[in-house]
Amino acid sequence: MFSSFFHLNHQMNVPADDLFMRGIQIIQHPLINDPEKKIDHFNERINKGTGAPIEIDHLVLHCSCEPDIENVLDRRGLSAHYVIHKDGTILQCVDESKRAYHAYPAFWDKVGGRENNMNAHSIGIEIENPTFGAATHYTDAAMNSLIPLCNSIIARHHIPPHNVIGHSDINPVGKADPGRLFPWMELSKEGIGLYPEKGNERVPSSNPKELLQIIGYDTENMPATMQAFKRRFMPDALKYEATGSDEKATLKFMENYSENMAKLLPQKISVTPSEVQRLQEVAKIYQMSRTKMR
Repeated sequence: MFSSFFHLNHQMNVPADDLFMRGIQIIQHPLINDPEKKIDHFNERINKGTGAPIEIDHLVLHCSCEPDIENVLDRRGLSAHYVIHKDGTILQCVDESKRAYHAYPAFWDKVGGRENNMNAHSIGIEIENPTFGAATHYTDAAMNSLIPLCNSIIARHHIPPHNVIGHSDINPVGKADPGRLFPWMELSKEGIGLYPEKGNERVPSSNPKELLQIIGYDTENMPATMQAFKRRFMPDALKYEATGSDEKATLKFMENYSENMAKLLPQKISVTPSEVQRLQEVAKIYQMSRTKMR
């Protein structure tokens, strides 16, 4: 799907023997080293109780409509480890060893045995898209920078595929990024995340709430969580989302996502047989992935 794209110089910010990043430039954002103004919205990955370092075991993919994402994050008191612009430029804003402020509040994998402090356990990547991936496809240049960067992070930190997640996966009520047009299926073929083919083996349960929990979702708000699930695994069946070609209208909708969803989503949902089948297929591959890690 994606054309070849490389930054051909040697300004590297990863181990020299990292084959994934060979030929790919990562630029330290000027704010990271500016003594007068820097992106300092991060802290240490340390367990407050024991003082021990916290292991990185999640990768969270975000989207921003802003062309100067890193500066917008700075002004809002937020941060991400990496920012990828439409032209494929990769900026590092926070060192991977630090805890960036990109994923709060968040929840993933109660079935796995713990409620995650996602910022402490994750690396966050922001990708530029003018409509949060709701109406505008991501550029090839951005994806061709994202793929090696994700593979490098996954390999270096041994992040399991079931812990490669989108912002809306971990906060269905408040976030919709990286959006219905984010190419999860293509990325899974590159070893990034999970995306089962239709017709795959299924979990025998037919209870939507149980199936979502097996995958890793918080199910306190079932309408919002089903919306997040479909955004990732059934984008063609997605409702109550701006999907037109008018970027301004889509942007306005997505900026007020939580408020809009509260008005548009029903209080109760009726899950269709095709949605149950897709839930079963996705739950099975997530169940299998977690079983391999035990």
